[in-house]
Amino acid sequence: MIPLVGKVGKFLAEKTAGKTVEKTAELIVVDYMGRSDVANRQSLKRNWQELSCKASDIEEKVHREEMSGKKKRKREVDSWLKNVKNLSPEIDALETRGSSWRLPLKEDPVGKLQLQVKELVDQSRHFDGLVLDNYNNIGEPCLPTKLFGVKFEAAKQRIWPCLVTDDISSIGIYGMGGVGKTTLAKHIDYHLSEKPSYQVLWVTVSQDFSVTSLQDKIANVLGITLSNRDEEDARARILCGAFSKMERLVVLILDDVWEEFCLDRVGIPLHPNKCRLILTTRSREVCDRIKCQRKFDLQTLDTDEAWDLFKYRLGSETLLQGDLENIAKSIVEECGGLPLGIITVAGSMRGVSNICEWRNALEQLKTCSIGYHEMERDVFPILEWSFNRLDKYERNCFLYCCLYLGRADVKTGLKTKSI
Repeated sequence: MIPLVGKVGKFLAEKTAGKTVEKTAELIVVDYMGRSDVANRQSLKRNWQELSCKASDIEEKVHREEMSGKKKRKREVDSWLKNVKNLSPEIDALETRGSSWRLPLKEDPVGKLQLQVKELVDQSRHFDGLVLDNYNNIGEPCLPTKLFGVKFEAAKQRIWPCLVTDDISSIGIYGMGGVGKTTLAKHIDYHLSEKPSYQVLWVTVSQDFSVTSLQDKIANVLGITLSNRDEEDARARILCGAFSKMERLVVLILDDVWEEFCLDRVGIPLHPNKCRLILTTRSREVCDRIKCQRKFDLQTLDTDEAWDLFKYRLGSETLLQGDLENIAKSIVEECGGLPLGIITVAGSMRGVSNICEWRNALEQLKTCSIGYHEMERDVFPILEWSFNRLDKYERNCFLYCCLYLGRADVKTGLKTKSI
């Protein structure tokens, strides 16, 4: 076509032998070539957009698979994604580079990029799967803290059928602080993670709650990024879209919820076959206001169960005999059947064999008294006692860490021992 236009222009010029017509023919050729270059650029832009969208979808699918820790991306897929990413700067710089119709296709910048884009699109059509089993990470999942007590085991057995039925999308686990709600939820997480049809997402909400902060935390576990410039509604729509693209049944566990919130406002689209919710909270009212379809109340341990948990956490290196055993049982009694308190005290007394120190510990526990609320009355005195057993430097370190709310990561060069 291009040689033909050139010949037409030359023919017109020769036939008329006039400069005006010759100039007109030259403009026809230039105008055609200009329009051809624009068309090529537009075609490249369309193809590049198609390739970019495909790369984004593949990256998202691979990321979701890798989140389980049991899959890893194929090398050819990883190389393909890198090649697409490396091509992006050349596409962006095309406006300043220009093109030339006189060059062969492979030497023309636009034509060269067209070939590269087409080659990458063709490659993506022949992937035989995107991920492989990650044998380095495959193994038995880390078993959470052992459950103690008939009540805890019974609660787990009652919750499990709700996770496999088709009409339950929300479950609430409530009880006072330190009773073991998070531990029970971790056991559920552990057993669900063993099933390939489930994708479990864990988010710790905590007391410093806001809709945007919860949206950010959920986005983080989903592997997406939300803009702080967007309104809550826009962010919620993005989260809903991300949940809808999940290929497996999602179980979202929200741990330590302190106040009610609207699921739609956050962007959590509950559906029995797509997205289910498990939340832990200290308040039955929170479960009611969030409209949990099933609610489970966790109670404290009875005397024998509390004693078994104490001995288990204390370890075999400390022998409990005679008066020492009686004192230890009195200490456990002061914990009121709360697993958190029992575990805290047992950890502090591990390795202590001096009976006088055990007596002092019991007396100190009896004298610790702060607050009037249920949580403060039963749990805080045990934590206060544990804090008082730290040395000066450990206390300062602990108080420093308390400045970081919401279980944030504390970046510091200090070295501390386990407390």
